[in-house]
Formats: sequence, structure tokens, C-alpha cells
Amino acid sequence: MSLGALWLVSGCWAASGATLEALVTDLPQITEVKVIPGHPQLVVLTKTGGVHRVDVATGKASPWFEVPVRSSSEMGLLGIAFAPDFATSGALYLSTNPADGERRSEVRRFITDPGALTSPKPGSEVLTLSQPYGNHDGGQIHFGPDGMLYVAFGDGGSANDPLGAGQDRATWLGTLLRIDVSDPAVPYRVPPDNPLVGTEGVKPEIWAWGLRNPWRFLLLPDGRAIIGDVGQNEVEEVTIGGAGANHGWKMWEGDRCFAAPCSREGMTMPVHTYTHAVGQSITGGVIPTAGPYAGRYLFGDFTTGKLWSLDLASGDVASLGDHDITPSTFGLLPDGSPVVADFQGTLYRLR
Repeated sequence: MSLGALWLVSGCWAASGATLEALVTDLPQITEVKVIPGHPQLVVLTKTGGVHRVDVATGKASPWFEVPVRSSSEMGLLGIAFAPDFATSGALYLSTNPADGERRSEVRRFITDPGALTSPKPGSEVLTLSQPYGNHDGGQIHFGPDGMLYVAFGDGGSANDPLGAGQDRATWLGTLLRIDVSDPAVPYRVPPDNPLVGTEGVKPEIWAWGLRNPWRFLLLPDGRAIIGDVGQNEVEEVTIGGAGANHGWKMWEGDRCFAAPCSREGMTMPVHTYTHAVGQSITGGVIPTAGPYAGRYLFGDFTTGKLWSLDLASGDVASLGDHDITPSTFGLLPDGSPVVADFQGTLYRLR
């Protein structure tokens, strides 16, 4: 594959290699990896509902708890976030497609002993969203530097956004939500500084929109989100935006006009794209704070096993090689160095 076939909005391509070193094996269909606050352990989610703890020193994985989920298509156990006050509250949040009832996405609060890490008990439902199809659920959740919970949803699925959800701010589909879950007495509150608060006919929880399938995203220290948004027919994209950002779908697929007429006015265009000649399903990643990739955004392609790093200041992208993996998610170890998950069941240190 010629690097000349790759399309970059800004910056240039460079080549270097990355070494993958297995940390833990036999955890098929990994969807999320995060550090458990206050512990030298990772939590690893699997699509079918398993939640595992991994001792970083030994690589030993042990079951923590399990949640019943629908796991067909792109549904399953998709995200976890630990409350900012986890050390005292023991509160954590899961993003799932529950096994019971209608097809839907759900974010639910769980409680554990933050010291002993007892099996978490399900608490109250935070929010739920009916899903018209089984794909494009998004599903990752993070607490931001502002203490708010951010929730990613895809456009509802099928193909070509048949519902027109990407540009419809009257639905949560195709959006990034920002909510306040600091008071356990209520499911959530809408932060008064959300960009659409006070606007008629829209959902005030929406923080950004115009997304197709933001499978993995990350919140930057300055409060913006960096998103790996999975493309439709031609283009995969990395996009960065803040409150009120319209990321363009389905008017734009990456930097290409998808549903004319197309205008860039008011749009947050991607900082990097690549075509389907290179890969066909972007997996957004992480920014390590330690190791050779410290300060660079790491991402990959699920279908090809290609990995890259992006310099956020210059826009330069470096190839980290083609690997015999299906990268489904990235994470950081307690020391800030990166890991990448192979959907087939292995979690690798990325060196």
C-alpha cells in the first residue's frame, strides 16, 4: 500500500514502527479499557457483557461482574466511566444495550466499595434511548475535566442516515451529550451552559452533533472532544470540536460532500481523513502521557490493523505499522503508557 494513497487534511505522513507486546489474552470482543481509580488495575469490558479486572503487573485477568446485554450487530456492553469522586462514592456508570425490553441504549449507575472493589450493584437508570437499528450505537462515555458526563450516540444505524438524525437536534441520535450526574437523587441535570439550552425544539443535553458513529472519543484538557467518526462509503475521519460543534454528517462524510448541497459554513471539519483504499472503520484512541508516543493521539483501523499517531499541534501523522489485529479500542495504563485491544481477545502494550 503506497502512503501516497492516503489523504491528509493538514500535515504529512511519516513512517515508523510500533511493537505490540501481549499483556492479557483470552478476553474475546474487547470494547473498552480503563484504569480503575486508586488501583494498579485495568477494567476491561467485553461486548457480551463481561467486566474484568486486570492486574497490570502480572497480566492476570479475573471476572469482576457481568451485565445482561443484547450483543448482536454492534450492540453490547460498550462503555464505562468512573465518577470523579469514585474514591469516596464508589459510583461508576455503564453504557449498554440491555437484554430486556425494546432495543435501546442505556446509561446506568452502579455502586461498589471503592477500596475492596466488591461486585458493583446496579443503581438507577441515568438515561435511555430507543434504537431504530442494531448498529451505530456509539456507546463510549467519559467524565470531562469539568466533571460532566459525556455520552456518544451514533445516528441510529442502517446506512446513509435514513432518519436524517445527523442534523436533527431534536433527537439524541448522532450526538455527543453532556449531562450532570453529580446528584444521585436525580437521574441527571442539564448543565445550564450547554450550547442548546434555551433553544426551542432541540434536546438541551446535546453538546455536539453531526456524527455518524463516534465509536471512540476522548476529551482533551481544554474541554474539546477528539472523535474517531466511522465513515459511510469513502472516508474515515478524526475530528476535534467543542461545545456547539456541528461535525457535518450527513451533509459531509469526512471532507467529502455526501448529501448535496454541501456547505462548510458552521461546520467543524475533520483534522484528518483517510480513504477506504486505506481502511474502512476508524477506531479512535488515546493520548499517552508516557512512553515514545506521549502527547500524540493514537488511533487505528478496525478492518486493516493499521495504527497511526497524530501530532495535534502540527497535524502530522506517523504510521505505526500494519498489524495482524482488529483494533477495537485503546486505553492507558496507570503510568500513562498506551495499550490497544484486539477484538479477537488480546490486550497489547503499544511500544
